[in-house]
Amino acid sequence: MTAAWLGILTLGAASIPIVLALRPGLTARTTAGLSLILGLAISALILLLCSVIGIPWSLPALALILLALSTGSFLMMRRQVAPPRESPPSSIVAILIELLAYFPLLGYARYVFQNPIWQGDFWAVWGVKGRVFLEANRIDWNFLTAPDNHYAHPHYAPLFPLMLDALALIIGHWWEHAAAVVSIGLAAALLLILRDRFLHDLGSPLGAAMATVAIANLPLTKWIGLADSIVLVFATAAVLLLREALHANDNRMFHLGAVILGLAAMIKTEGGALVAAAAAGVLIYRPRMVLKLWPAAILVALWPAIRLPHALSGYLTREGIWSRAVERITDVDSWRPVADFLVPYQERIWIAAVIAVVAAGTQFIQRERFLLTTLVVQILFGLTAYVITPFDLKWHVATSWQRVTAQLIVLVAYLGLIAGVDALTGRSRSVRIPRPAEETAV
Repeated sequence: MTAAWLGILTLGAASIPIVLALRPGLTARTTAGLSLILGLAISALILLLCSVIGIPWSLPALALILLALSTGSFLMMRRQVAPPRESPPSSIVAILIELLAYFPLLGYARYVFQNPIWQGDFWAVWGVKGRVFLEANRIDWNFLTAPDNHYAHPHYAPLFPLMLDALALIIGHWWEHAAAVVSIGLAAALLLILRDRFLHDLGSPLGAAMATVAIANLPLTKWIGLADSIVLVFATAAVLLLREALHANDNRMFHLGAVILGLAAMIKTEGGALVAAAAAGVLIYRPRMVLKLWPAAILVALWPAIRLPHALSGYLTREGIWSRAVERITDVDSWRPVADFLVPYQERIWIAAVIAVVAAGTQFIQRERFLLTTLVVQILFGLTAYVITPFDLKWHVATSWQRVTAQLIVLVAYLGLIAGVDALTGRSRSVRIPRPAEETAV
C-alpha cells in the first residue's frame, strides 16, 4: 500500500513543471491538485503511446519518458514564470477548518481497504482490462476484439485501466486496491483545487475552508473501482478551470482546463459528451473562445483513431439507432416504469441548488451561464443515451442514471453554494458583468 501512495506522489511531483508550463503562477494548492491529476493521466498516456508504437511496458520506460516531459516543461516554465496570485492570508482557524475536509478521506480509506473491491463492473470492465493489459505488457487487442468479451465495453477509452497499470509497474505487481488509491488520491487533489476556486468566488479563506468542508464527502462515491468517480474529478476540475478562465479572460487557464476536459473523455463516454456540453457553454458565454478547446478535441479523437483499425464501436451506435429513437420518443408508455429511477444522485443537493440559483436572481444566472449551460446540456446528453439505447430501458436507467448524475454532483453542489451566498449577500447585484466589447485576451 505504501508503495502505491508513494507512486502517486512521485507521479504528481514529476508533473509539477508540466502544470506550471501550461499555466504559470498557480497557487500551491491548485498546482498540487492538478499535478496529482495530470501525473496519473500522463503516466497512463505514456503506456498508451508505448503500446501504439510497440515499446514493451516497463518502469524504466515509464520513468524515462515522464522525466523527459518533466524536464522539457521545466525548461519551458523557466522562460515564462509568472508571479503567483496574491491571496488573503489564511488564519489558524481557517487552516484548521480546511483540514477537516480531509478527514472523510481517512474514513473512506479505512472502509475500502478492509474489503475486496466488490463492484461487479470493476471485475467485468475496468479491473479486468487493467489486469489483462498488464499481463500482455501492452493493450491487448486480441482481448478487446474477441466477441466473447463484449461485456468489458472494449470501445471505452482505457485511461483508467492504464492508471492502474502504471501503479502496478511502480509497485511491482497487480493490486486491485490500486483503484481505491487512485480514487482517494484524486479526491484529495480535487479538494485542493476546490478550496482555491471557492476562495476566488467567496473572497474569504474562512469561507472557502467552510465551503470545502461542506462538500468534502461528495467526491467519495460508493462505486469504488469504477470510472465514474474518476470522471467526476476530471470533469469538475476541468469545468471549474474553464469557468474561471472565462470570467478572468485567461487563455492559459482555459487551455489547461481544456486539456483536463479532454482527459475526462479518455476515461468514459460521458467525458466525451462533457466536451460537447462545455463547448455549448462556451458558445453561450464567449463564442470566440470555443475554438480554444482544441486540446480537448484532440484528446477526444485520440482513442477512436487508435481503435479504428480494430473496428471497435459503442453499443449506443449499433444498427437501428434511428428506429430505436423514434420508437422511444413516440412510445410515452415505455417511460412510465422508469420514472422512479430518473432521480439524480443526492437529489436533495440538486433541489437545493435549483432553489439557490432561482433565489440568486437573473444577474447571477447571467454570470454563471457557462456552468448552467454545461450542466443542462450534459444532463440532456445523458437522457439522449436512454432514447437510443439497445438495452431494456428500465434496466439501463436503473443501473446507470445514479452514476451518471454522480459525475456532476460536485459541480451542482458548488453552483448551489455560490448561488446561496449570492442570494444572501446580494453579491450578484453588485458585480458588473463585462460586455463582449469590453473583453480583452490575456
